[in-house]
Amino acid sequence: MKVYYFTPYAQDKKLGTAYNQSCEIVPDDNDWICIRDGDTMFLNFDWGHIVLNAITSYSHIYSAFTCYASRIGGVAQQYGNIISEDPDILNHRDIALKNAQLNSRKVKDISCTPYISGHFMLFPKWLWNKVKFLEETEQGTFLGIDNYFFAHVRMNGYKIGLIEDLYLLHYYRLREGKNCKDHLI
Repeated sequence: MKVYYFTPYAQDKKLGTAYNQSCEIVPDDNDWICIRDGDTMFLNFDWGHIVLNAITSYSHIYSAFTCYASRIGGVAQQYGNIISEDPDILNHRDIALKNAQLNSRKVKDISCTPYISGHFMLFPKWLWNKVKFLEETEQGTFLGIDNYFFAHVRMNGYKIGLIEDLYLLHYYRLREGKNCKDHLI
């Protein structure tokens, strides 16, 4: 079992297609796929071990995982229940280290959460074979493709876990404001 890490980008704004193309190249159904947004950053040096531990310790319960982020719309993924306005990366590094220590090897069930953001999506290829990403949403944008994926994971009877000891820095339009939609044009 291997874990493949991707940060897909789509110049034509068909991000679902880019996600699916990344998943297609993973060779084995038992391999795991990690897709991250391009504006995220791991802040723990041992992030790969944290990810692998979640898979080896909890994949018998959860078929997909996500994690905390400094700035995220999904309330279940907000660290401390806030969207951070702090631009200091060193403060976020301290949060990541403290969080990893406090929540070491913990995963919590967020399967019932109605809105799960895709800043970090971790799942096995066999699951992707059952639940592929939309090529684009009804609005013709890439917004909501992650929500669709997680909703259909749940609809197919699979559980989603939040890796509690993993916290990512997520830019999420910090300077522009979270309601800015310029990147959709």
